[in-house]
Formats: sequence, structure tokens, C-alpha cells
Amino acid sequence: MKKNQPMDVIKMRGALEYVLRNAETGEIVANGRNDNTVASVGRAWMLKRLGSNNAQVIDRMYLGTGTTAPASTQTALANSFSSKAAGTISTAGTTADPPYATFAASWASNETHDSSSVINEFALFTDEPVMVGRVTTSATINFSTSNTLAVTYTLSN
Repeated sequence: MKKNQPMDVIKMRGALEYVLRNAETGEIVANGRNDNTVASVGRAWMLKRLGSNNAQVIDRMYLGTGTTAPASTQTALANSFSSKAAGTISTAGTTADPPYATFAASWASNETHDSSSVINEFALFTDEPVMVGRVTTSATINFSTSNTLAVTYTLSN
């Protein structure tokens, strides 16, 4: 490689947005936006797909209670308790500049774990399963039986 030669760099980033609502009134109880950490195993998974016709996809969103800061070397949530298929996956933004994709899922009041109402972490996983990205919230989400939770996870470069 020649010195001072320009190089293209592809960086992955993203964000998570959530809205916790009162299931009866629809009133917003809590909401927030947090930056995402794309895991090294997730980057490797995406790069392998560039030269492959492999059909595996990013299709699951997980909730957890872990509070440790996300690191790119992680391969799983610290304390996972619930997962759902990403109900809405939109690649419409892949023609934008910069390109992005969004993954959305929601949980009804009876779809969280029984032992705790605390949510601190989220992650995207592939169907293999490989963790693509993880984010922790700056404030604990207290999910009670009278709430619903809607989450949108965005991956971008």
C-alpha cells in the first residue's frame, strides 16, 4: 500500500429508540434514544454475507437486564430474558445517504419475564444466532403489567 493513499472505510453504527406506554390510556410513560455498539461478531457476519448467497438474516430482538457498557467484543446480552422476531424490518433506507435499515418489535403487557420488570439492554441477533449489536439504556425501563413497549433499532454506516 502506498503511503497517504486514500482509503474507503465502512463503519457500522446505530441507535435504539423505545416508547413505553400505558396499555389502557396510550399515554407515554417513558421514552428514550441510545447509541448502539455493533459487535465484532456482527460485523464479521455482515462481511461474510458480501460474497455469499447465504440466506440467514437479522431477525430477532432481545431484551435483557444487564447494565454493563456495550463492548464490540461481546457475543450475547449480559442477562437476556425475552426475544421476539423483529416484526417490522425496513430496508427502504438502504438507498439513502448514509444508508440504514430499521428493525421494530413490540411487547404487550403479558410478554415480558415474570421475575423482574426491569429492562436495561437490547440486542439484534441473526437467525444463526449471532449478536449483531447491543445497546444499554441510560435509564432503567420499568415495565409493568399495565404497559406496552415499542422498540425501533436502526443500523447505519
